[in-house]
Amino acid sequence: MISIPAGATPADVVGETEILAGQGGLNQARLIAFAEAMANGTFGWEAAQREEPLAFQQGSNGIVISQGHHRWVAARLAGVEIPVTIKVHRDFWPGLVPYAAEWQALKWE
Repeated sequence: MISIPAGATPADVVGETEILAGQGGLNQARLIAFAEAMANGTFGWEAAQREEPLAFQQGSNGIVISQGHHRWVAARLAGVEIPVTIKVHRDFWPGLVPYAAEWQALKWE
């Protein structure tokens, strides 16, 4: 069973990464449900990808998740490779990605 230790922050769950967050919070229950399904091989990657493709945004401040935060973090929590292609957009913001956030700034929802 996958769990998030008491007192752990979203930054603790994500660990070391150069990828930045693109939203202000994560839902623990959703994250754990996704991670458990990923760990046991029942997560619907293709359906989720059709509905809302995983996407990153490249800006001068780094690579920022623009869609799929819970899936990306859940895969890290479950220790599984993401089996779908993550699209990286480079054309929208040649400068800073305005919604980029450090993982330490995220809160649990």
